[in-house]
Amino acid sequence: MKEIKKLLIKRKFKTKLLNLLIYIKRLLLNKEPYTSFYKWKIKRAPFTDVWKKQIIHDLKTKTNWRGNRKQFLEYIDFLTFQKIFSLLSKSNNTILEIGSYDGFFIEYYQDFNKIILSDITEYSNLYSNNPNFDFVLLNGNDLSNIKKNSVDVVFSIDSLVRLDKMIIKTYIVDLIRIVKPGGYMILHIPNNFHATAILYGYTNVSKFFFRKLLSNYCDEIIFNDELHQLSSVLICKRNEKN
Repeated sequence: MKEIKKLLIKRKFKTKLLNLLIYIKRLLLNKEPYTSFYKWKIKRAPFTDVWKKQIIHDLKTKTNWRGNRKQFLEYIDFLTFQKIFSLLSKSNNTILEIGSYDGFFIEYYQDFNKIILSDITEYSNLYSNNPNFDFVLLNGNDLSNIKKNSVDVVFSIDSLVRLDKMIIKTYIVDLIRIVKPGGYMILHIPNNFHATAILYGYTNVSKFFFRKLLSNYCDEIIFNDELHQLSSVLICKRNEKN
């Protein structure tokens, strides 16, 4: 965790300054705080069904919900994510991505020996013939079909932020079971103390909700607001005790 903290501290001031400039630019251009896609999702009827149909549509047509929106790329500090993954891959073998969708983030964690993709439709099983990849079909409610102590690092971005609070709780409890002692969780989470997360209608939970769930299983929990501008990123190392 020390090496990760050094990376985050080193990038913090630069990222904050960049975020401020981007925010000012959006104000000057009179950009909406969220796009029509997010408005559509806020009105969703069962979330899992809507998102499953969207994934299938996107992967069949070789499009994705990000489209060509340049601002999406500005929201995420890809460089620091990549540095964190590169660092962790030196001493960890397996990474699991929850909500891997079209595989957009694979290039940033590709140094891991084993990559496990997961989502709510088989259409996200992108590399079925590649022995370096596995795939887990999710049911949208829990992670019960993933084995105990089977993953070194779990990563999720833009997936947990809109799930029902109780489903998020179930996912976190399952991840405690799934991640090996000494392994890591890197999760983009909703945080109702984050102003932009409120604008985007993310699930109404705070970092205290996650701290309560994880405090007995992680000796140190980092909440970072620079890695993803739209909400917080939680980073914790699974301890050896529980």
